[in-house]
Amino acid sequence: MNRGHEGKMIFSSRGLKRKFLKFLVDQADKTKIRVFAYCLMNNHYHLVLQNSSGKLSNFMRNLNGSFGTTYRNREGGKGYVFQNRFKSTLITTDHYLSAVIAYTLLNPLRAGLVEDPYNYEWSSINEYFSNDKKTVTDREFVENLFMSQDGLRRHLSHWVGRELPVKDTDQGEVIGEEKGPIRRTGIIDRAKEDVQRFPKVQVVIARFEMEKGVELSDIDLSSHNGKRLRAELLVRLKDDAGLTYREISEMSIFETLSYSSLGKIYQRTKRRLAT
Repeated sequence: MNRGHEGKMIFSSRGLKRKFLKFLVDQADKTKIRVFAYCLMNNHYHLVLQNSSGKLSNFMRNLNGSFGTTYRNREGGKGYVFQNRFKSTLITTDHYLSAVIAYTLLNPLRAGLVEDPYNYEWSSINEYFSNDKKTVTDREFVENLFMSQDGLRRHLSHWVGRELPVKDTDQGEVIGEEKGPIRRTGIIDRAKEDVQRFPKVQVVIARFEMEKGVELSDIDLSSHNGKRLRAELLVRLKDDAGLTYREISEMSIFETLSYSSLGKIYQRTKRRLAT
């Protein structure tokens, strides 16, 4: 998280909030940092991130720098825009990751801005379990964590009025159990492993075209065989290239499919290929 210098209102307009989110998406794409949740308040922001590329410092420096320049151009003045470098806290397990996401989304409620966190416009809460194709967060990752909209709501209800168990350690602030050396387990490790092992999308597509003996542009999507090939490509792109449904939906070969249908097609095709 980071706060405006001397508590200044750095997000005083909708335009500034939109600019920050644009910079957030841009930097996440450039540095391959995963964004799980965000919440923009008037004088500070909270982000839940996965340092999947090891470039968190670059990500934060460029994010704050880009926004700081925009803020000064619009508001004038000199000097620092943010209070300090940024404050980070390590999350150690799946259980505490879900807690931190819920806690982050509850910030507007704790501040008395809304009675229902779903009514706050400047958090990621309405991105999950929605039909939006373009989102700031890695929504698929978060949806797998909470399993359902009801699961997310239960976590939100549980953390109303509660504080996170933050501990000071030799590695800085930690949220989670401290039993010997800190280990990053479960879904966090899997995300990091995914980034390291997934080949480039172009390589996956080239292999697919070679195996099937057809170029993507030549696939007849009006035919049963063409739809079958597209479904198998979907599985390859998700499993081998590590793409999210959002990223897959933006490819031209999938543009006629609804975003909500991709998960069903994936599961159905996986079952067919396994038989």
